Amino acid sequence: MKKLITLALVAGILTVSLTSCLSKKGTETESNTRSNNGIITTDPSSVTPGPGPSSKDPADMTYLEDHTVVYVKSDSAVLRDASDTSKTSAIAKFTNKLTDKLMRTGISSDGNWSRIQSGDAEYYIATSYLTTDDLLAETFADVPEADCYIYDNDGTSVNIRTYPSSENAISPALKSLASGTKVTLLKTSPNGWAKIRFDSNKEGYIMGKFLKENEPISLNTDFSSYFTSIADQTMFVSTEKANLRKIPYSGNEVKGSIAETLVKGTAVTVIGEGTVYNSKWYQVDWTVKGTNGQPDHHVSYYLHASTLSANANASNNLQDYLNSYPALKQNVKTMYVSANSLNARSTPAVEKGDDGKDVNVVKSLKKKDQVNVVAIGVFDGTVWALAKEGDSTFYFVSYAYLTTDPDGKPVPATLTLESIQNLYDFHAMTATGTVKVLANLYNTPEVSDDNKLAQLTAGTPIQIVGSVTVSRNAWYVISYNSEYCFISQTQVTVG
Repeated sequence: MKKLITLALVAGILTVSLTSCLSKKGTETESNTRSNNGIITTDPSSVTPGPGPSSKDPADMTYLEDHTVVYVKSDSAVLRDASDTSKTSAIAKFTNKLTDKLMRTGISSDGNWSRIQSGDAEYYIATSYLTTDDLLAETFADVPEADCYIYDNDGTSVNIRTYPSSENAISPALKSLASGTKVTLLKTSPNGWAKIRFDSNKEGYIMGKFLKENEPISLNTDFSSYFTSIADQTMFVSTEKANLRKIPYSGNEVKGSIAETLVKGTAVTVIGEGTVYNSKWYQVDWTVKGTNGQPDHHVSYYLHASTLSANANASNNLQDYLNSYPALKQNVKTMYVSANSLNARSTPAVEKGDDGKDVNVVKSLKKKDQVNVVAIGVFDGTVWALAKEGDSTFYFVSYAYLTTDPDGKPVPATLTLESIQNLYDFHAMTATGTVKVLANLYNTPEVSDDNKLAQLTAGTPIQIVGSVTVSRNAWYVISYNSEYCFISQTQVTVG
């Protein structure tokens, strides 16, 4: 399928965070994250501040170590001297200037206070006055200019921002661009943002998950070159339901592609076959009933290969899915749902109809439900798991919302080295490296809170075992605590 430009030349992997109806995973806690030299077991950026600073002296509170550049986002922000933290001890007040930059050295356990280093002295400031968004784009890296397209899986428009931040108060929208608009990619960042040129000469910022390298598919896209004609063959729907489509594509950005929904056992006449975006489809000859006195007529529609069988009474098996989705690789593992609720889907995509409702949800799972994974694959930059239930029922779930913990604790599920080699264009190497800046480790090459393992502090040594490139973003695969993780190459010095 089309590659998502999952931003993150620097840290990571795209999904993309899924723009789906799936529930968000909980943030990490010290009880379920790893610890080792140089690793921060609780990500300070994931600490959610309470309603506001308490009356407790911030100097007496417990702080999580942090070494993050932060920006002041409020003109009422004040720094408080560590030796006198009363409410009247403000030593500095900021104008509403987004270039007011500070280095945070710690964040209180309740998230309400941040400890700031300025020169040789330490101060305290309310966390609510700060943002970790890279407002000056200092972490951005130049990339070869390239055309790409605005993509929103709801098919609507996307805001282009003044600064790389989605907070309206500090980064107002410059313009909203419709899905499918052509823009030029200029820079990318480790935090999932990209700098683009639009409207000929204007520049702004956008989340990388809203960019695609290829022009978005529409109902008018010509797929004829993907298909080879075959002798007419009668086949039967082998799944409980199958969507008969006007085009051989199940991505959510195309509205109105479903012509009819067929039930198991329905006979169809197959006239062609082909592979579109790493997925196998059959072309069928379908009779459309005439209306208003018009005669019936024949059209070419499409069914995914995983929904059809030559046997009228057959049900799908694992090999059918592996044949139909070449991106899938066998990987048998017992896992559990870590989200409060999770949609099980018939295809590896979040699909909605013209009314905005899901069209490929087959069941709803809840936290702690067991999921018997039989294969995994990368689709549109997102890792999906194929699960089996009973003898012949299969469904897809997002791998980011699964855990190996039976109690559903959201411990990111790392991939085996063999899986990484199978899923990505993997280049083996053996090297040592050093982390240059505070950097995130991810269990897949995507920038997302759902697959973040932890953070490594600057100076931490790492062992590199390979590299992968996903949507123009270069990653190192490293071995850490007997697990395999991903770190952006831009955050590492090799040797």
